[in-house]
Amino acid sequence: MRRFLLACSIVLAAALWALVDPNAGVRTYRELDRQLEAAQQRAGALRHELEALEQEAERLQRDPLAIETAIREDLGLARPGEIIVRVESTPDSLREAAQGRARPRKRGSPRNP
Repeated sequence: MRRFLLACSIVLAAALWALVDPNAGVRTYRELDRQLEAAQQRAGALRHELEALEQEAERLQRDPLAIETAIREDLGLARPGEIIVRVESTPDSLREAAQGRARPRKRGSPRNP
């Protein structure tokens, strides 16, 4: 009976040590499990991004119009007779526009009155 109690107390001490020790045991297992899950999510996102890039590369190899569009967007080029209009907005102006409070600016007036 004494050996049984000694064995149980050793097992209990080892279990408590595994719970408390920051370098081993249950805490480490849980942290590694969280890291593994995060890495798997990143890998999934990267797989989707890779798939999208492969589709774009295939489209650029097959479609001359896709090549032209990509080049024009990257370099900001226009065909003869086209006008490129760039709209830049600040978070404040977006919020005001969403709430219907956007004030039209007069031509030549400063951005921040």
